[in-house]
Amino acid sequence: MTTQRPTRHRVLILLTLSAAETVVANTASAVKSCNKGLISACSKLRVESVCKAWDGVSMSTNSVVSVAELEVIKQWLKKTAGLGEVTEVEPCLPQSKSFLKVLGVPY
Repeated sequence: MTTQRPTRHRVLILLTLSAAETVVANTASAVKSCNKGLISACSKLRVESVCKAWDGVSMSTNSVVSVAELEVIKQWLKKTAGLGEVTEVEPCLPQSKSFLKVLGVPY
């Protein structure tokens, strides 16, 4: 049995509970704003959806995100959600944490 992990086509953004709820409540504007920022940065990456996940939000994208694109997403998400300078927004790519557990194997 292996555990399921997020794909590399996701951006995980650690936020406080209230900030995450604000972003999820304004999903359409968050997607539109991040895509606007990515277009202005001449990127082919697009954000497809936003949902609440773990300790923040998860953004689904059309391809793997680069470090420069993470910065663009961070800046435009802060503008959209009105998070301001006080709220820490830290986007990151998912890390593999799957494992294999073997049960009932005779010696």
